[in-house]
Amino acid sequence: MRLIYSYSNYPDPSKLIQHAAYGLNHHPRNRGRNTNDIYRLAEFIFCTDHSEPRPECGSGDSFHNNDTLGTWNLTSYRKSQGGSRWFSYRDIWRHNVRRYEDEATGGRSNTLWLDGHVTGIEETNGDDVPTRWYTGDPPKKL
Repeated sequence: MRLIYSYSNYPDPSKLIQHAAYGLNHHPRNRGRNTNDIYRLAEFIFCTDHSEPRPECGSGDSFHNNDTLGTWNLTSYRKSQGGSRWFSYRDIWRHNVRRYEDEATGGRSNTLWLDGHVTGIEETNGDDVPTRWYTGDPPKKL
C-alpha cells in the first residue's frame, strides 16, 4: 500500500499506517438493530476515518450537532469549546487541508456509508450533517 500523504511525526508511511484509526458508528439507537430497519442504507454512516476510534455518538465526538443549528459538533476537539483533545482536530479533517488554523482546516474526512459507497464529508460545524445519518431514522416531518 502506498500512502499519498505524510505527517511530520511519521515521515515514513510504513509507520504512519500503524497509527491510523477509524470511527465506527456507535450510536445507542443502533445497538442490536437489524439493517432492515435502517431508513436508507446510503444515508447511514457506517464509519469514518475520524481519528477517534469509538465516537460516543454525541456532538462531542460526531460530525452532527444534534440537529441544533448554529451550535458546534466535535466539541471534545475544539479549543473554543473547551475541548481537551484540540491537538487532534486536524487529524479529523486531514484530507485536502487548505487552512492551518486550530479549528479551520478546509479539509474533509472520508466516510463509508452502510450501502458500501464512500464520500468525503467537508469540514463542518454540524449544521449540514443530520443526526439521522447516525441513527438510520427517517427524516423528521416538517
